[in-house]
Amino acid sequence: MINSKLLRSAAVILAIGFNGAVATANTTPAFESDDRYKYTILSQDIGDVLIEFGSSFGISMNVDGTIAGRVSNFQGVLTGPEFLDRLSNEYSLSWYYDGISIYVTPASANRSVVVDFKKVPPDVLEATRKELGVSDDRFKLRTTNKNGIGVLTGPPRYI
Repeated sequence: MINSKLLRSAAVILAIGFNGAVATANTTPAFESDDRYKYTILSQDIGDVLIEFGSSFGISMNVDGTIAGRVSNFQGVLTGPEFLDRLSNEYSLSWYYDGISIYVTPASANRSVVVDFKKVPPDVLEATRKELGVSDDRFKLRTTNKNGIGVLTGPPRYI
């Protein structure tokens, strides 16, 4: 089922579906659900698009101040994460959702850190990240079996 909601700002139409559901402790927030929404953006500043997107889901958006450009002729029927993935691919962005806020930065700001597994094995680290709700499958921990180190790459807020 496709939901829709219309937001207007400065000669722009951004149609975002929203099913009106409010997340409770035992439900999946609308942003994280498999619900699909119809998006239509004629011409709008990318920062404004991201802020309106977060607002439609009731999620705080932290958009890096260096992000600039216009989103034009954008259409699709997508889940919330698919929408962000598509914008990220088209505009060289990276995003991370920590369960409270969505952080959007230029992809060029992504960084890597080396992880030493002498004190915490990789499987324990991954299990702990998942338990805390801060793991993101798009940014996998890469490990080696030989030397006890790994590399984690992603946006600054994730790393």
